[in-house]
Amino acid sequence: MGTRISRWILLGWISLWLVAASGEVAWAAPVDQQGPVPRTGARAAVVIDDSTGAVLYGDRAFDELPPASLTKMVTALVALERGTLDQRVEPQGDYDVEPILIGIGVGDSLRLEDALYGLLLNSGNDAGLAIAESVGQGSIPRFVGWMNQLVRRLGLSHTRFLNPHGLDQSGHVSSAYDMAIIGRALMRQPTLARIVGERRRLIEGPPRWLFQTTNLLLGSYPGADGIKTGYDTLAGRCLVGTAVRDGRRAIAVVMNSDRYVRDTAALLDAAFDDPSWMRQPESSASARSVHVPVGVLRADLEGVGGAEKRSVYRVRRGDLSPREFRG
Repeated sequence: MGTRISRWILLGWISLWLVAASGEVAWAAPVDQQGPVPRTGARAAVVIDDSTGAVLYGDRAFDELPPASLTKMVTALVALERGTLDQRVEPQGDYDVEPILIGIGVGDSLRLEDALYGLLLNSGNDAGLAIAESVGQGSIPRFVGWMNQLVRRLGLSHTRFLNPHGLDQSGHVSSAYDMAIIGRALMRQPTLARIVGERRRLIEGPPRWLFQTTNLLLGSYPGADGIKTGYDTLAGRCLVGTAVRDGRRAIAVVMNSDRYVRDTAALLDAAFDDPSWMRQPESSASARSVHVPVGVLRADLEGVGGAEKRSVYRVRRGDLSPREFRG
């Protein structure tokens, strides 16, 4: 493509995302008035039990908000479901979807598995379009239609996608809860769970590609092994993070948070410090990836809607400042 964007991904600006934030976290009474629950600095937040999908804590968890690149989790799920890992991703044109690009364009060819690294680690917007175009047999709208079909099969009612990369677009929305369930589905797919748990991936080529994660929980928060960051002007900074401790996995989501990494770490801390949750029997699916058809990975309660009316568990009252995270 003309003057080709360097294969060495332009991620220096991402360091500007981090805003060091400290101080006490406010408290808010839950909707059902059963007692105080903690609130992060995010516009919306939730943490769920991976083994059941039960909500451990939520604050405006069902508000419909721009999800930014958290969208790419569904792009990856659909690609895995509709394509094959050896399928070639070959763009038919060059993509104007800055600022985050891996530099793929006309004349390039990547295995789908390798392109998924560029999608999920670097969060390449052009990778999202290239994957959608290739797996969608030349039609990006067809692929986006599959994305919306998938979230409906998951029983999620607050998510509507208009593109495969997540750049701000009116009507392209999701919720913290929906993204947590989507993250839960992703971690059940061994290939995707492996990808989001890696910090760096070098593909020798030729040409040579280097992909590096934008998820600063990896290597910094104990037990963290995924999942996905997001950022755009309307969406703000977002993160779906997951970690395992003592055989239990928690999945936390923050949307539109200037201290998104710290808030996610704080939610995970709160879940792992809750003895009422940690004493629950461990599920055989918890803390490991087990291939399960995407359509059955809705919250395993009386119904998906039940989680919207109540929290099944509540984190204990206390300071939500992350004690172990030093990112």
